[in-house]
Amino acid sequence: MHSGMLSDMGTTGNQKRKRAERTRAFLQELCEHFPQCFTADRAAVRPLAIGIQATLKTAISEHATLAETPAWLIRQALARYTGSPAYLQAIIEGKPRIDLQGETVEAVSPEAIAAAKERRTQQKVAAAARREAQAEAAAEERRAAKLNRLAEHFNRKD
Repeated sequence: MHSGMLSDMGTTGNQKRKRAERTRAFLQELCEHFPQCFTADRAAVRPLAIGIQATLKTAISEHATLAETPAWLIRQALARYTGSPAYLQAIIEGKPRIDLQGETVEAVSPEAIAAAKERRTQQKVAAAARREAQAEAAAEERRAAKLNRLAEHFNRKD
């Protein structure tokens, strides 16, 4: 793989941040244009129909303000939405899957429930590890600041 391909793939921190911001903004648009299906209200999130990506692409292509949405953005938005803790919780609770109009289309399978439980457990473990690392970094920062204050105190010329 040559270096030009890496930049095209959005691998720099700044590119990833911009893609994430664009994805969040697009998810907000989905909530506005398809409120029966997408929501920012965690308690109201419901599992999406299997294969909804194709239906969503078609609906977006026919929508004046969304027609130029790139396929990667649709995929990224769906991945973010369906990977959220609220979405996984909706799966775990066995809420029925819905289409773009918010109509029930099918039940959630036991396999989907098991996969959502596993993914949610992984998210909780990762979050706990992040919190622990942040706490350790904060404690180290406090120790370093204390050492600096002590060094300044003892190095002061009276």
